[in-house]
This record gives sequence, C-alpha cells and structure tokens, in this order.
Amino acid sequence: MESRLYFRKLDTLRFFAFFLVFWQHAFSDYFINFTENPVLKTLVKTFVLTGGVGVHVFFVISGFLITFLMIKEENYRGKINVKYFYIRRILRIWPLYYFIVIIGIFLLPICFEFFHFNGNLPLNLLFLNNFNVYNEAPNVAIAWSVAIEEQFYLFWPLIFILFRNKNLLLLVSFVLFVFSLIFVVKTPYMYSYYHTFGNIRFLMTGCIGAILYTKYNSFFSGFFLMKRNMHFLIILIGLILLVFSNFYVNVYYISYIGLPIVYILLVLFLVNDDKSNKVSVFSKLGKYTYGMYLYHPMILILMKAIVEKIFPESISQESNVIIIGLVSLFFTIIISILSYNFVEKHILSLKNKFSFIETRI
Repeated sequence: MESRLYFRKLDTLRFFAFFLVFWQHAFSDYFINFTENPVLKTLVKTFVLTGGVGVHVFFVISGFLITFLMIKEENYRGKINVKYFYIRRILRIWPLYYFIVIIGIFLLPICFEFFHFNGNLPLNLLFLNNFNVYNEAPNVAIAWSVAIEEQFYLFWPLIFILFRNKNLLLLVSFVLFVFSLIFVVKTPYMYSYYHTFGNIRFLMTGCIGAILYTKYNSFFSGFFLMKRNMHFLIILIGLILLVFSNFYVNVYYISYIGLPIVYILLVLFLVNDDKSNKVSVFSKLGKYTYGMYLYHPMILILMKAIVEKIFPESISQESNVIIIGLVSLFFTIIISILSYNFVEKHILSLKNKFSFIETRI
C-alpha cells in the first residue's frame, strides 16, 4: 500500500459546507422575514438560503478526491481496480445511509406522530430519491444529494477506464460540464436543482480540478495558490457572484460557471496549503460531516417538537428558533461523533483491505 493520503484542510471545508446546509435548515425561519425592504430582503436570502452552496461544495470535493485517488492508484498500479472501488464506496456510504433510511422511514413514523413518510420507498432504497424530493418527508429528503453522489460513483470509474488518456478524460469532463450547464439553463430551476444532470457540473468541476492539478502540479504550486491568504480573495469573488447574481441577470448566468470555479479554486488552495501540522477544531469535526449531514434534519424536527410540547404558546417567537437551532447543532455533532466512533469507524477500517492508497478512516 502506498503512503497515506489525507488532505486535512479539506475536512475543514467539509465542516463549513455542512454548516451552510444546517444554517439554512435551522435558522432561515428567523432571518427570512427580517425586513420587508426588497433589496435588503434579497441580501438576507443570499446569506440565509445557503444550503445549495454547501451541497455544491460537497460535490466539488467529491469529484476532486475520487478522481485524484483514481489517478494516484493508476500511477501506482498501472490501472484501477473497479471492484475494489465500488466496495470502498459501499463501505463508506451504505451503512449510515440505510440506517438513516430505516429509522427515518420506518421507526420514527411509528414512534412519533410528527415524523411521517409519504415518499417512494424503492427510489430511496435504490439511490434515486433525488427524482422524488418534493414528495419526501423532511427527515429523509436530505439524502437526495447522497443519491446523486452514488450515481456519480457508479459511472465515473467506467469513464475513467474508457478514457485512460488524461487529455481525453479532461475533454469528456468538460463536455459533461457543458451538457450539465445547458441542462440547467434550459430547465426550470427547482427541477434542475435536484436532478443529477443539473449537478454533474459541480462533480465534473472537481474532476477537472484533479486532472489539472496532477498534470500541472508545479504550475499550481508555484503560481497563485501559493499566495498568502489567497483563499480570502477566492471567497470574496464567490460572495460577489452570489450577491450580484440576485440583481443582475448577466451575473446570474456568469455564476453558473463562476461559482464552480470558485469552489474548485478553494479546494486546490487548501490541498496545496495542507502542510501545517496544526489541526483546527473544524478539521477534527470535518470527518464527522457525513453523519451530521444525514442526522441533522431528524434532530431539528425532534427538537422543535419538544419545544412545542414544553412551550406551546411561545414556539412562534424568534428566540425559540435560535434555541432549537443551537441545541440541534450540539446534539447533531455529539450524535455524529458517537455514531462514527462506535459504528462507522469499524466498518470504514475494512476499506483498507480493498485500498492501494491509504486514506483517512
């Protein structure tokens, strides 16, 4: 097995991506009606409805890491083992995913009246639930993005093998990006938002970034990615695109391409800057984000029901939204850490039996 490969700072980015999703789900009710001024209201929505940004960052990270690891394996062995690839993905995704499906679809609706499920069970079991999000109960609807990632994991290694020449693979990735871009432009927003084709552009952005980074590592390392505090400039550009896309249609369309580029530049900066031995609390929390992402909707629903039961007349007060959000975040982190250390970690340790390059468990 080759030496261990682990980008610690990407775990920090993972945590912030999760928090953007949590921030919207937990606190948007408090801030969304903060003002009636149309300009300020639009600005508030930009900084409150952040779940999509978090999910898209997750997609870019996934596309980058999966492609980067496959390139490393190919360089190490001369080829990739597709069977082992699928086994590793199954060990990482399936146990917690199906646990959430079982408790969210079967157990919680039986135990509590405020949990319900009226979605499509086969689609949930087959990782196709992103095509049925509108009918899903909120406790399991969050898994729509996991379904898209699983669909990506299914086809991408096959394309990787088919187009072994990295220039051809780069071309295919770009074609898929353009196809996804056209799909988004031609399709109603809420339909394309959950559709696999609408999100391929973010996954392909990560893939393109991995191919370019491995081909031109010295260029990236010696150019702008080495500039001090460059990530602040990257984030600023992203914020400008997010804010002004709400006011100017030209910026709105530019953001379709600009935001994926911002996300991959941030990923590349953190990968290139991942040389410090210092471990931040956010990096430590980052390895639990898969659990946080899947657990948090159910915890939010449960906390809200508890507050409604204890304080039935004050649930509408904005302060209760904040309390529910903060308490839910605390329990989401605690439960995810316990889930990881007592269950997931033992399953993930099996990945090394099917790995040629060791990664973080």
